[in-house]
Amino acid sequence: MNKKGFTLIEILAVIVIIGIVSSIGIVAVSSNIERARKSDFTALARAYGEAARTMKGSDLLGYDPKEGEAVLVPFTQVKGVEVENGDKTAYGDIVEEYCYVVITKENGMNKYYVTLVDESGHTMIGVDYNEIDDKLVKSDNEGVSTLQPVSYPLSAFAITLNEKTYRIKRMRVKFETDDETVITGYFASDGSEAAANANVHGPITDFDQALNVQKVTYNGNQYPIAVTNILYIALTSN
Repeated sequence: MNKKGFTLIEILAVIVIIGIVSSIGIVAVSSNIERARKSDFTALARAYGEAARTMKGSDLLGYDPKEGEAVLVPFTQVKGVEVENGDKTAYGDIVEEYCYVVITKENGMNKYYVTLVDESGHTMIGVDYNEIDDKLVKSDNEGVSTLQPVSYPLSAFAITLNEKTYRIKRMRVKFETDDETVITGYFASDGSEAAANANVHGPITDFDQALNVQKVTYNGNQYPIAVTNILYIALTSN
């Protein structure tokens, strides 16, 4: 009976083939996973953009930008985002100070631009809601260096959209104090704008100073600030 085994060359050839097939399979799986993650990222961006449109359409926002103006709404203030884990992407938690929807008025129409950044360095910066696409998801914090965080200080805050620079005009904030007192405020770039339903108002520098010392003055008394919520920032290109 003729018993013939495999030669060393045949065994090596089989090993090489298995290795090649495995590599192709790993690459395919990795590619599919990455596509799914990008799809999740863009789905989150769309959800916030759509929710901001709904807020604006139902007049829940409280500020309507004019031509040459914009209003920035932080993700933390966008209501009605119907996605699971709305504060994170498939890559990681969002970086709240760099995540917002900007509403502009262009030729009489409102347009919505989404900026989304997560802790893993994936970004989508200033993308028109109607043009959100997986191909626009960037990595390695691309474009973040052009952004200013929505946090203290804000007196020189500005954003750039479509080669147009918008600078801060006014903002509305809500302070929660250590004793759970809620204080609302309107702050303007020149300190000229006040509102009847605001507890405090003044120039943006007053807001910066309040955050610097973690206290806000209301009716002659100082209240320690526990939480600060920026409700929106109105900007102008003029």
